[in-house]
Amino acid sequence: MDGVNGLRKSDHLIELQANGRLLLADRDHLSPFIVDAATDIHGLLDSLVSQRAPDPDLVEMFEMLGLLGRFPKKEGEPDPSPDDSLNVELHLLMTQSCNIDCVYCLNGSSTYTKGSEGRFSAADAFELVAWLRANHPAEVPITIHFFGGEPLLNWREIVRIVEYAARECANCRFYVTSNLTLLPAPLLDAFKGRDVMFDVTVDGPEAVHDAARMADRSRNGAAGTFRSVADNLAKLKAAGIPIAVKMVLSSINHRHIEETLRLHMQLGATFSSITSLRASDSDGADIAALLADEHLVWPQMESLARQYCQGEIAFEPASKIESMLVKGGRLSQYCGAGVEHSSVVDAQGRMFNCAWFVGEDAHMAGRKDGASVEYDLAVDQNFRERATIEKNGGCADCNYRFVCGGPCPATRMKRQDEAGWSAFQKERRIKCAITKPIVNALLWKHGLDGQVA
Repeated sequence: MDGVNGLRKSDHLIELQANGRLLLADRDHLSPFIVDAATDIHGLLDSLVSQRAPDPDLVEMFEMLGLLGRFPKKEGEPDPSPDDSLNVELHLLMTQSCNIDCVYCLNGSSTYTKGSEGRFSAADAFELVAWLRANHPAEVPITIHFFGGEPLLNWREIVRIVEYAARECANCRFYVTSNLTLLPAPLLDAFKGRDVMFDVTVDGPEAVHDAARMADRSRNGAAGTFRSVADNLAKLKAAGIPIAVKMVLSSINHRHIEETLRLHMQLGATFSSITSLRASDSDGADIAALLADEHLVWPQMESLARQYCQGEIAFEPASKIESMLVKGGRLSQYCGAGVEHSSVVDAQGRMFNCAWFVGEDAHMAGRKDGASVEYDLAVDQNFRERATIEKNGGCADCNYRFVCGGPCPATRMKRQDEAGWSAFQKERRIKCAITKPIVNALLWKHGLDGQVA
């Protein structure tokens, strides 16, 4: 409630206690304010709100921290993120086929025609890249993201695209999401010296990884993939190509989080990260039994967050969250789908809001027709409204929401039944178990000049 002087205490405070100290932080500002736990800070704030002429210096300090305000923000409107990395992304679905057999595969057989021989052609990519470059200033980078299935099954066309973009398109860079069981020498040569990042999954030590990600049994038998991935990571590192290595957190590896992150660095990762498994695949099929146990995840993340704050380990999302706390950036949804990057384009020229909605006509945002592109902004807008954290049950009122973004909304958007809603809520709790310990540790760190509570 507004006070007689127009001031109001924040309705959205993160409140932590440790070692006799009390920390308060408003969810919009996320600037930690720390006092002795015995201090009646709430009494002081309430007193300032109730006074007709409160101490102006105290009011100014608490307003800067976001603990008090005269014009509270409209619910659900975060501070805009500083736009210091403007980027246009082109997601090319190079093939919907894959050469390995992950137990948690997110590509459903109906939406992703996994047995199809359809491949994205370099000629179509040339036209899309030229169209994007013509429609954006030269100083804006264009990232060409090679995606699948397993995109390296179509490696010859990737080589042609890379060579074309390097020759014809100023300010282009590349991103490759691959299982990295394949790494043909001509492809590696094409990427040497380029602005490129490989995004590769390693789910744990060899036995753990192989339990989740095995070779396609229809082709090679049930062999593990760890050895081939490790060998190819070494080749990328030797070539000076940066690598983002992630673990897909599931019931298979949820007891091995720190071990896996440290393994990533041993394998040559430039960046190491944790990403949560979704409870359904792109068809909406239920794979919730493979979700991690949030009760096992939380204490491991508390330990990792302390180690991160002490400089003993680096991983995402900790470094991303710290950057947002320092720079003031905020998230309004889980990822950039439909907001920060282009649609995913398949071999038929169809454009979808998100990789997990490939094959669904309702999410077809456009189509490439020859050298021209037809785009339906209404489809994008509908997707954006449905994907926002405001629609994520349990997230809308969370004080950690703007540095978390909530879980991926795909499960909620695909599975409207009671079982789907229950699965989505479990996803949300796992995301909390990852994010909240990191935020808490970082608030103490930045409130105590680098110390960790």
